[in-house]
Amino acid sequence: MHVGLLELVLKTSQKSCPDGTRVKHLFTTMITPSLRTDKDQQYPSLPRLLQFHYEHNPEQPLFIYDGHSDSDDLTEIKYLEFIRASHRASHLIRPPGSGVNRQVVAVVALLDTLVYTAVVAGLMQAGLVPLLISPRNTSAAVVDILKKSGAHRLLGTQSTLGELFQNIQAELASYKDNGKPYELVIEEIPSLTDLFPKLGVETAKDPFKPYPYPSSSYPGPEDIAAILHSSGSTGFPKPIPLNYRFLNKSWVISHSTKRFSQYGNPLGAYIPPFHVMAFVGTFLGPIYLGYTVTVYAPVVTHPRGLPTMPTPDNVLEHVRRTHCTACFSVPAMIQIWAQSPESIDVLRGLKLLVTAGGPIAQSTGDYLVSCGVPLRNIYGGTEFGACSNWSMEDDDKEDWAWHQFDPRTTKRWVPQGDGTFELQFLVCNFLNLFWYRTVWFIAPF
Repeated sequence: MHVGLLELVLKTSQKSCPDGTRVKHLFTTMITPSLRTDKDQQYPSLPRLLQFHYEHNPEQPLFIYDGHSDSDDLTEIKYLEFIRASHRASHLIRPPGSGVNRQVVAVVALLDTLVYTAVVAGLMQAGLVPLLISPRNTSAAVVDILKKSGAHRLLGTQSTLGELFQNIQAELASYKDNGKPYELVIEEIPSLTDLFPKLGVETAKDPFKPYPYPSSSYPGPEDIAAILHSSGSTGFPKPIPLNYRFLNKSWVISHSTKRFSQYGNPLGAYIPPFHVMAFVGTFLGPIYLGYTVTVYAPVVTHPRGLPTMPTPDNVLEHVRRTHCTACFSVPAMIQIWAQSPESIDVLRGLKLLVTAGGPIAQSTGDYLVSCGVPLRNIYGGTEFGACSNWSMEDDDKEDWAWHQFDPRTTKRWVPQGDGTFELQFLVCNFLNLFWYRTVWFIAPF
């Protein structure tokens, strides 16, 4: 039996949004968690939750994948096996008694989601701060992120990203840090066999050496959990430190992540693990809220191996074979599915198809909804969290692209003089880390 960890309490506001105003792509609400363990803590850290699950939910599946093309058998990675894998990563990355707490360690790797997330959990378990960097960035962009984050250590797949790492070292050769060369140590990231020696079949009886992480050292609400980066659409990507308070309020227990838990049993999310939606939707969300995620079977079994890349066909095939009830995908994928009656048949069987990261043509979304596809387009940003509040229970399914703001959000609409408005998120008690500006088309009614 799965032991619940978080009690979600909806906090209502005395304010209300202006009647008759509808905003395309945006809105926000706030939920606060209450931890129900031996110590009350409003913003629990990931190491603490991992220990909780290891004690109370070892047999609960965290990940599911289909690794047999000619069989209906699915492989479950339960909390026991995943948490043990994270401890093995901790041992390899920071042997007990070595290094310093809260050191920033960059991850630039082409890895299966299962291994990538175990490494990230291992970094956090070892008292380190993971800096997740997309391997699609240029060497100059990676160097800029490293310098701004103060990272002097990088874990990566050196055989598949060797050229990028060589260019990074060349970029750093000409840079001086207070008159001295900027030191960067690049190390091979732990492998599938390092972390999952009995992949899919590990039990409590198998040998295991826990990482000695004292409960007194658990991070607090203001401690940085991880550093992600922006898209870089207006220049170099910018590193964005996320503390536990912000992650809990703005991401983990946002309405969007809560809906993943509600409709996804399991949730299919085949997106790059370094992206914020994967970091939350397929890593933090399941661990904090208890739902299961389907991923591709791990295939990187040697240094030059590459993970499975999502395609319209293999995503739907995995959704079908793993019996997903909800799926998260990018807009480009959904545009392609909308052209295939066979794809629409699969999507129609879901409780939820959610997308983010860009718009979908209104005609495409309307057509899918008219075919019975439960589509929702949500909005969020690494800097300010998941801002969409929605439900699949209402009767306004044709309004799949329209949303409403929570009045708690301190925001400002600045007219641009052409019928559009610039949305500005301002510093406030809820969004207390960033001031964010972006241009959106809105339509006041």
